Amino acid sequence: MASPYSHTGTISAQAFASKNVRVLNENLDIFIYNELPSAQITAEYEIEIDSVGLGKYIPLLFLAENYRGEFQAWVDGQPIEWKPVPPEYIYDDFPGAFKGSTVDIKWNTKGYRPSPKSYNFSDLKYFEVPLSKKRHTIKVSYTALFSEDRSYWVKKYELSYALSPSRYWQSFEKINLTISTEDSTADYSINLNKTGKKISPNTYSYLLDTLPEEDLLITYQPAISNTAHFFIALNPGGMAWIVAILFFIIHTLVYKPFSAAPIKIRFSFPLFMAYALISVCIMGTYLYSFQFIDDLIGQHAGQYHGYYFFVVIFYPVLVLVYAMLHFWLVKLLIMMRATKR
Repeated sequence: MASPYSHTGTISAQAFASKNVRVLNENLDIFIYNELPSAQITAEYEIEIDSVGLGKYIPLLFLAENYRGEFQAWVDGQPIEWKPVPPEYIYDDFPGAFKGSTVDIKWNTKGYRPSPKSYNFSDLKYFEVPLSKKRHTIKVSYTALFSEDRSYWVKKYELSYALSPSRYWQSFEKINLTISTEDSTADYSINLNKTGKKISPNTYSYLLDTLPEEDLLITYQPAISNTAHFFIALNPGGMAWIVAILFFIIHTLVYKPFSAAPIKIRFSFPLFMAYALISVCIMGTYLYSFQFIDDLIGQHAGQYHGYYFFVVIFYPVLVLVYAMLHFWLVKLLIMMRATKR
């Protein structure tokens, strides 16, 4: 069976700043969409360079893969385009961050990504802009896709954003993180040991004022109806038990063991067929309930239930157990009635 984990989500990270650039502040805004497992990531950096003048430039690198739409960037409010990485700048301007022609990104070991993972120059977005002043604002924005964990009734979506590049910055001040959702009932969690400040019912802010040890990991699980919650709690086994008990009671009352007329119960072919058909209904309820609950959940249903249909191999056992219990109970009731006479 295929893995319940989807690794097709966006891979992204902070900016790699050169040795001549100080990152004074980072504003990281993440807006989580309801219908699609995606989020709009907007990162804005306030930077300061050591020297300015004609011919000077900012070399900045960004990691972003498997995103939706365009990767947009602005310098001081003016749009710019990224271009291929010129290798000669890597060795001169980014000491420590790169090993040969690759860079290592440390991913959270509790997530679904390998830790660390090496990326080539060709995987990065490179920006080079002439400067004429010491302070600038760099802004990037793109739509990131969540990875999926289908091992739950309701899919859990995961978004990783690597914070390890900040270790290579000339200085680290703080990161202002804001997470917003379309729906205030959306259930998401982050791996950072921080308490968020509630700005609105849909928005929380976090201040990261120490050097992050690992990447930001957002786990998001969409809200579902109360009806879906009820049947998930009941689960297919519970639904099958309810059907089994109802049939057992009805089937037992058919013999009217408390009536005045004497009753004899004998094992016969019609009785066996009744046991067989009732067992089909019980097992059918169990098998169908998986699809029934998935339909209640809707598009965010995990639909990863393993080889549950193999339960049919236990059908003969179910028929035997049901028949023995029912046959024994009816005989017991008849004997109890006869004793009272």
